[in-house]
Parts: sequence; C-alpha cells; structure tokens
Amino acid sequence: MIRRLVLIGPQRISKEDKIKKVLIIGASGFLGNKLREVFSKEFQVYGTYYSNPIKDLIQLDIRDEVKVNGLIEEINPDIILLTAAITNVDLCEKDRDLAEAVNHKGVETIVKYSKNRKLIYYSTDSVFDGEKGDYKEEDIPSPLNHYSKTKLLGEETVKTIKNHLILRTCMLYSDQAESPKFINWLIRSLREDKKVNVAVDLAATPTLIDDLAQATLALVKSDKEGIYHASGATALSCYEMAMKIVDVFKYDKSLIFQCKNEDLKREARRPKNSSLNISKLEKEGILMSSFEQGMRKIKESLKKSGFFDNYKTLTKCRICKGKNLIKYLDLGRIPLVNNYVSLQNNAKDDPRFPLEILYCSDCSLSQLSIIVDPSMMYTNYFYRSSISKTFKEHCYEFAQEVIRSFNLKNKDLIVDVASNDGATLQEFKNFGVKVLGVDPAKNLAEIANNNGIPTLIEFWNEETAGKILEKYGEASLINAMNIFAHVDNLDSFLEGVNILLKGTGVFTIELPYLLNFVNKNEFDTTYHEHLSYFLVKPLIYLLNKYKLEIFDIKKFTIHGGSIRVYIKKEANNTIKVNHDSIKWLLELENDLGLHDINTYLTFSDHVEKVKHDLIDLLMKLKNQGKVIAAYGASAKGNVLSNFCGIDKGLIDFIIDDTPEKQGLLTPGNRIPIVPASYLKENKPDYLLLFAWNFAEELMGKTREYKNSGGRYIIPIPYVKII
Repeated sequence: MIRRLVLIGPQRISKEDKIKKVLIIGASGFLGNKLREVFSKEFQVYGTYYSNPIKDLIQLDIRDEVKVNGLIEEINPDIILLTAAITNVDLCEKDRDLAEAVNHKGVETIVKYSKNRKLIYYSTDSVFDGEKGDYKEEDIPSPLNHYSKTKLLGEETVKTIKNHLILRTCMLYSDQAESPKFINWLIRSLREDKKVNVAVDLAATPTLIDDLAQATLALVKSDKEGIYHASGATALSCYEMAMKIVDVFKYDKSLIFQCKNEDLKREARRPKNSSLNISKLEKEGILMSSFEQGMRKIKESLKKSGFFDNYKTLTKCRICKGKNLIKYLDLGRIPLVNNYVSLQNNAKDDPRFPLEILYCSDCSLSQLSIIVDPSMMYTNYFYRSSISKTFKEHCYEFAQEVIRSFNLKNKDLIVDVASNDGATLQEFKNFGVKVLGVDPAKNLAEIANNNGIPTLIEFWNEETAGKILEKYGEASLINAMNIFAHVDNLDSFLEGVNILLKGTGVFTIELPYLLNFVNKNEFDTTYHEHLSYFLVKPLIYLLNKYKLEIFDIKKFTIHGGSIRVYIKKEANNTIKVNHDSIKWLLELENDLGLHDINTYLTFSDHVEKVKHDLIDLLMKLKNQGKVIAAYGASAKGNVLSNFCGIDKGLIDFIIDDTPEKQGLLTPGNRIPIVPASYLKENKPDYLLLFAWNFAEELMGKTREYKNSGGRYIIPIPYVKII
C-alpha cells in the first residue's frame, strides 16, 4: 500500500478538477527534501528514499525494474521529479559500475516506465569541460569525469520522451548547518575557526537550493519543456566564495588559504569554470539569487535556528523525521550543567540555553527542542564514571554477564563508545579481553590511557568506526552505556555500528527509561547532553531502519531507572530473541499512556509541584536558622538548583567526591564545591541529596553525620526528609 506524503490546501495548477499527483524519486536527499516542502503546497506529493528512511516515504531502488514499474503504476503520478543519483564525484570515479548502474541505467528504468508522463530530470554543470564558462543550453557538453559522463547519458535518455524537462544546476547550498555540501562546509568550518584550503582555479555558479525548488515549481506550472540552466546568478571561484562568506558572516579571513585544484589530490578531474548562463530562465521571469543574496538569506535563517548561539533548533523528529512535535516540559534557560566554573571566572556570565522537551506524536520519541554544539559540552568533561562505587559494581556485573553469555575470548575486541575514564573497560580488561575506548573528552581519555585503557579521542560516527575497523578489525561487542540518548545524529551512530560490528556480534546500549522518567518524576535528568528520552517502541522503529534487532531488554535501578538493550544484526540467527521481555515492556508503555500527550502534560504539573515544595521547604528551614548543604555536584543537581532558583542564599556548599570538581563553583548559581572531609568541620543541619539516585551510597558514606543528628532531604520523586 502506498503512503501519501502530504496534501496541503485545495489549490489547482490547471483547469482540471483534481490536484495533480507528483512523485519525487529521491525525496529524502538534499534537493528532494526541499522539493517535497515546496511542491506539497500545491500538489499531492509522494516520495521515495533509497537508504535514508523518512516517515511517509517509500523505499525504492531505481535499478529494480519491477519495483519501479509497480510504484509508478500504483501511484499513477502526473509528474515525476527525478533527483536520485550518485552525486559523489570521486566515488563515481572509483566505482564506475555503480555510477553507471544508478545514473544511467537507473534513469533508463524510470524513463521506460514513466510512459510519457511529465519527467523532470536534474543534471549538472559538470557536463561541460570548463574551458570557457558561462555555458548556455545550446553549448555542446564535453564531460571530464565519470560522474558527468553518466549524468550526460541520463540527459540523453530523458530526451527520448517528449514531455521532459532537464534542469542543469550547480553547487547547491542551503541553510542546513550540518550539510556536507561545499559551501555549508565552508560556513561551518570558518565558524569553528578551522583553517580551510580553497581552490583559486575552479569557478562555478553556486545555487541556493530554495531558488532551484521554486524555479522547478514555476517551470512545471507553466508546462515548460527542454533544457534550462537553473543555477545561482553569480560566477565565482571557490576562493571568492570563501571570501564572500567571510564578508557576510564576519569570519576571520586569515583562516582561508589559496590553493590549486591539483593540490587537493582528488580522484576525479573537475572543470575549471563550469559557470552556467541563466538568461533563458530569466526570460521566463524566474530570478535566481546572487551569491551574496544567498549568503544573507542563509545567515538570517541560521540566526533564527540558533546557529550563532552555539545551538540549533529541532524542526523534525530525530527518528521518524515527523514534524508533529508538542512541547510538554519547559525548565527555562539553563547553563550547561557539566561546565563548572573556576574562582577566576566567577564574574563571567554562563551561556544559558532553553531546556525544553518535545513529544513526537508520530513515533512517541521525547527529545530536546535544541541541540547545543557538542564541542561546548564534551571537550573537557567533569563527570567521571569511576568515582561511584555503585556504578563500578554495575560495570563489573555487566562485563561478567556478557563475557559468559556470549563466550567472549581474549582475541575478541570490546569497543566502548563514550568510554569516559575507562571504568567499564577496566572490568572487561580484568577478564582478559581486548578493549578500546572512544571518547571526545581529552581529559578523560588521558586518564583512561594512563590507566592502561587504550582510548581514542573521537566522536563516534561512520568515519571513526572505519578507522577502528582498518586498524583493529571487527568488534565482537560494541557498548554504548549512557551515551545513546546524547546523540543527535543517530543515523550516523548506527551506520558506525554496522560498519564495525561482527556479523555475530552484539551491540548493547544502556539508557534512562522514559517510563521511569515520567512515573518517578525524574525531570532533573533533563539536560542539554540528554537529547532523546526513549521508550522501547521508537527504539525498535529506529533500529529496524538499520537492519538491527533487539533480542533482549533488562531493567536496572541505577541512575533512577535504566534499561539495557541487547541488539544484534537482523541476519544473525545464532542468538535467540526474548520476545516476552520486549512484548511486556511494549504493553506496559501502552497501558501507562506513554503514547498519549496528556500523560506528559500531567507529568509537567507534577514537576511544578516539586519545584514549589522544595523551595517552600528550604525557605522555611532557612527562616528557622538552619544550615543547609548538598551532596553531589551532579548534572541533575545543577538542573534542579537552576530550575528552582536555589543559590548560595539557600545552600552553603555542595560536597562532591570528584577531585576535578572540588574548589570549583556550580554553573549558574555559583555554589562552592568541597570535598567530603569538609563535612566534619562544617556540619549542616540538612543535606540535600542532589545525587538522589545514589542516596543509599551517599548516606552510607555520611553515616557519622547521620548518627550525630544530621538529616537528609531527598527531592525526587517528591520532596521528603529522612
């Protein structure tokens, strides 16, 4: 059954009584995604994807004649937009068979079954050799590389049907900050103060993707045929593009270094000047942005998204890409809770960011409304997993269990993602297996390496996985403990897992369970590192996209209630699936109303009650002359204190066992952090347990304080005194 993507409004583009159907082949791609957005306002739009699943799109490989024919017959579109292609120029040079199969033979398949429907085909400026530039539609193509040769063959194939429109375009860019496209890469690199080498001897007419989509719409509505050049209005060298970006964005021009194309040592040849003449398009009344105009539009859009505030705003669900997002929790603007402050920096203001949770009504994933730049949070990280005795015991039990359950031997490689100071891998190493940590925090990786736990200072993604595979071989176990919920690009994360994991290997993730988060009022585990808040249902949906399968789930009380999810590749039939444990949790989530937004709105009311009750209690105690301190300068404690407005006027000091935190101040409210020894000489009347998830351990450590009359305040799930 075909799933319709979108139908918006009753508008028509012809005298017919029905809205025309448009099929976008390659709708999940860079251009296809923008075309969906533009065309869905006036057409009934359907779309396909190949390897990047998006909700409501249909999987299609254009090399599969049976599926292509069946899809076109079932949808029966009036118009087909063909954007699907292998566009990586160097990949096409290396894998010519793939380029030929997709960019030529795949187009032949679409043409064969389009049966003279209106077909719009997107081609490229690089069909020209670049010797003269300012190319018009009637100029004779002369491709230099295999990519452009296959695109030209695609053009020739499309020309065999009467009702065709070929749009040649050039160097697309957009306001998608993370796009790998050249111009977006330039903007991102210069913002991060990275040096860039750009060619002075390559020129083109860079194109704002919004303009190309709108130009397509205008040409389709006026039923134009033939070839049109649809690119930006300005021809520039790559170096000139970079300098214009510097001018518009006010970046440091000393970061830009001139080079020649040959210095970049790329696989495929590039045309020197492939700029396109767009006078034919302009005669249709269609105007394209100059590069400076495009950059100013991009800058304004990025400004609205939070790009310049070191964060970006979430516009669609991280998992299903749906846009039905509803806010249910707002903790205000909170500083980064793991960025502790030295006494020297006490006078400086901490950057604060919105801390809100959105519910996706399409797949039930809860997620933060923004994504803070990871480099602000992880380059120097203060949380050390080995400090907690409870956590170390948890790691030992985990290592013991998986080694026995999956018969791991000393030749097996265990990779721990976000390995922190190596606490988990230390337990595996004690059992005699090979270990490797991956963590972006330099300070933690240094501790791990010094303790004999080899650790790479990297973020986890496909590139990192590929490096490890090349140097160390496949992993028998990949573990991601308390990190999966921190990841924005889960697609890249799971691609990395598929690259490195053995066919018979196991992938484990451990993460806070949204069921506990809601039922136990654990709102203080909301912080900017925690981007996603998982139920089992959306997790299954996500993993299925990457042919990964959950085979067991176990619940743990650590960190206020977590689940450990055991995952294998779908093709691995050596491991039995525990369907009962998975089914039980799915039914429990449903029974507790965790797929209903009203459950979350009620939860938000409970959060406000904790805030009121805690402040009320602390104020009463201070008015009675009581001295109050806290234990645990933890992330959750910093969230709670900043949300409730708890500062030095209410809390005299915070005890913490992490040496790196001692002598510092908490972010936002500037409460001093001291070692446990401080408690003996400065005994408060009450200890507020910010690290309430380790309450038993902390009360055991402070038994002398308790025996001398000290009392504890536990804030979660509700405020109580012990």
